[in-house]
Amino acid sequence: MRNLFLSRLAALALLAMPAAGHAQASGWNPAGPSTSGPSASQLPASLGAKAGAQSLSVVPSTDTPTPVTDSGGSLTIDTGTPGTFAITAPLPAGTNVLGAANVAGTAAAATTATNPVVAGCVYTATSPAYATGQQANLRCNTNGALITENYPATGANYGVAPTVSGAVTAGFAAKSSSGNVYHLDVVAGATALYIMLLNATSVPADGAVTPLWCMPIAANSGFHQTFNPPLYFFTGVTAVASTTGCYNKTASATAFLSIGVK
Repeated sequence: MRNLFLSRLAALALLAMPAAGHAQASGWNPAGPSTSGPSASQLPASLGAKAGAQSLSVVPSTDTPTPVTDSGGSLTIDTGTPGTFAITAPLPAGTNVLGAANVAGTAAAATTATNPVVAGCVYTATSPAYATGQQANLRCNTNGALITENYPATGANYGVAPTVSGAVTAGFAAKSSSGNVYHLDVVAGATALYIMLLNATSVPADGAVTPLWCMPIAANSGFHQTFNPPLYFFTGVTAVASTTGCYNKTASATAFLSIGVK
């Protein structure tokens, strides 16, 4: 009898055990696998265990981002290309930081306060016309090469007005303060000359001089000299015509001198 009782008790214990694949985190449930998730006592504190039974919900992630638009309609997350966004309206004034961002494009003829230019060049079939206070993108051709053009313009900011001797001369001060020399035109008469540019505010007396620039010129000839970059004179700009070399001035009033100085 005792052996029969023990064998039946063992059989009942085997029937009450969970089926394969239904093992619990701790202990076992004779009613079968749980469908409500582990209890609060089985959740670690890092997952926010609370009193009473709790369930863990696992939501699979997708690769498609969800569009996000703020209440003002100023920022839209683009779902077409993950990791990109488009600003559809100006951000409000203040310290709005987006981090590193690439500006994809901008409208032409925009003011600096509302529309920045691109960091590159933009192809346009024709030369645009802009108004005062507007900024523009750099232009490139169909091959992506930067286009630079010189447009005719008037005014002191666009050119260098030459200072010219009123008659044949041995020299004159073109500028009595610091400045740049951009070009020099000289015509000599019947005497061969040395044309010198001095860092001075007036024509010095004959004798030893130290020019910043000197060039010989034959009799009855002329030349045009362009300086690019321009020559800088920190005291003044004075041109002289001499017959005895670059370091010894002997005045000869036989030259036409025109100096582009600014």
